Amino acid sequence: MGLLERLQSAEGWPEARDKLFEIWRADVDLPAIDEAIAVMGAQSGEMWMRSGRVIESSYRRHGAPLAARRRKTPKGKFCIGKSEPATFADSTQLCTLES
Repeated sequence: MGLLERLQSAEGWPEARDKLFEIWRADVDLPAIDEAIAVMGAQSGEMWMRSGRVIESSYRRHGAPLAARRRKTPKGKFCIGKSEPATFADSTQLCTLES
């Protein structure tokens, strides 16, 4: 939660935002990722701080997003993202099997 805490502070949000961009980019060089990060980077500090508060609150209330999703999904396979990516690099798909 340290990153989310920094994201909520007037002094820490720029560094936390940049760290999130680094994580999201994950050393992948795709124009779509660069475009999305450019749009997000144009948002105000108030938006980033508010986002940090909302995300932290959701983690505290529901736990990690995939764990929360797993609890609400009937047994079986669920996917998040594109159902049929054109290439592996285009894929944002994440599938999980529950037993």
